[in-house]
Amino acid sequence: MTPTTTARQYAAALLRAHAAGLRIVAEGLRVVPGIGACKVYYVPSVSEPGYLHAVVRLPNRLTCDCMGAQGGRYCQHRALAHERLVATHWTAPAA
Repeated sequence: MTPTTTARQYAAALLRAHAAGLRIVAEGLRVVPGIGACKVYYVPSVSEPGYLHAVVRLPNRLTCDCMGAQGGRYCQHRALAHERLVATHWTAPAA
């Protein structure tokens, strides 16, 4: 995937997230084996009401437990976490 493609996917995912009214509802830390404590953001699921997806900030990328991200798509949850990180002056790679 090229950086341009990833940037387009991020922008589209962020637009979908804002249109759906999604937002980060909680933050915390999660211990990741071999890495240590990592920041985690929780975002409500659109397809599973009542479920919160976890977006984990690893050293070089963001991961999400949603089906879209597991299938290789740039999900709305990661887009919101990326937006938050950029707003706090930390830039995550889009992939």
